[in-house]
Amino acid sequence: MKLKESKFNLLYEDVYNRYQSGGLVSGDIVRFRANALSNPRVKEMTEEYKQYIRDLMESDLILKVGAVKQARPAMQYGMANTIFGYSADIVQEYAPGLFKNPITVPIELLERVETGPNRSSVPDSLKRKDTTQIKPEKADKVVKPRTLSTRTDTDIGGNFDRAGTS
Repeated sequence: MKLKESKFNLLYEDVYNRYQSGGLVSGDIVRFRANALSNPRVKEMTEEYKQYIRDLMESDLILKVGAVKQARPAMQYGMANTIFGYSADIVQEYAPGLFKNPITVPIELLERVETGPNRSSVPDSLKRKDTTQIKPEKADKVVKPRTLSTRTDTDIGGNFDRAGTS
């Protein structure tokens, strides 16, 4: 197999980009740093933006990086990317593959959640109480099942003598 046809280049690029673009790549699970709201770049933002970040911080839903982008794109070929800083588009994961509430934040507000090879845990707000009964209980009333019939209740397709044609 040629190197061009392998997935090695893509994997290498992802790992390489992690250390070139602020330490995050698309798909990483993140959380806000404890001092995110005291960051000077956030203090300049509107009150709605700050409230949106507060809501994301208080929620127990998983936050994922959708994209990492430069805060200001380079204007000239060969300019160092690190002088401008980075921003990240983050989204809340409501279910596997269902992402909502996107927001772009400076990358210094985020820290990566290390899960290793495992998927992230299910948030408490998405867990429901298990209603499985280990010990069966007696039913108050027995419901007899309906008998199945090939005819309908109106007897369509059945006996045509009762259909009023005689």
